[in-house]
Amino acid sequence: MRKVYLFLFVVAMQLLLGVAAHAQTQTIFDYASSWRYLDDGSNQGTTWKETSYNDAGWSSGTGIFGYGDGWITVCVKGCAATACGSSGCSSKFITTYFRKTVNIPDVSKYSGITLNTWRDDGIVVYVNGVEVWRDNMPTGTIAYNTNSATTVDGANENTPVSQTIPISAFVNGNN
Repeated sequence: MRKVYLFLFVVAMQLLLGVAAHAQTQTIFDYASSWRYLDDGSNQGTTWKETSYNDAGWSSGTGIFGYGDGWITVCVKGCAATACGSSGCSSKFITTYFRKTVNIPDVSKYSGITLNTWRDDGIVVYVNGVEVWRDNMPTGTIAYNTNSATTVDGANENTPVSQTIPISAFVNGNN
């Protein structure tokens, strides 16, 4: 039986705002932006996704995040024994947590948010503590040890996926 891993780490993510008054977009952050992340295999429960959560003890880096590929710019730990998920690592962590503060001074100026990301294998995205999107993940409650629905590999792991997130998920100021 093949083990399906959930890698909640975002290999790369870009957030675009649709400007309400014009047919244009504004990039809030691009694939090479800075993130806080935790890659130690721990169970962070549900408080980590809240805006008030203190992530000061987490690592930080400028993406693209992942392991095992030469184009990765930040190598997260694949397992406790080795960095970068080397081939000698037989039991990889299935979840890496990521956090980013996004400041939007006036959400009424925007018609929507488009999130572009690479993910391997699944992703769950929260805004202000509320789930706004999941891709290649099972239905129901997601925990740190939840496997993705399927394995994403080959050309599919290098193909970005996009999702429009309702502007109503965001508030004026920090999100």
